[in-house]
Amino acid sequence: MKRPDVFVCVDSRNLRELGKEFGIRQAGMTYDRYWEDIIERIRDAKWWNCPTPREPEESAIWEARAAFLDALYYREPE
Repeated sequence: MKRPDVFVCVDSRNLRELGKEFGIRQAGMTYDRYWEDIIERIRDAKWWNCPTPREPEESAIWEARAAFLDALYYREPE
């Protein structure tokens, strides 16, 4: 069976910002919540469902777009 994999690392460095963006509570994150609160919301997003770019370099980046979320929402500890 083929399926597109979606993974974004969730930890104490990015959960606060991911929570703000995706409207999720931070406390008590579990695998089931991770899938429903983060992955399903990513898969529903307009930017996730846009067509694959035609240029090979852009297409390669597009295929790994979920991985960019960690870098986008990561915050250094205060």
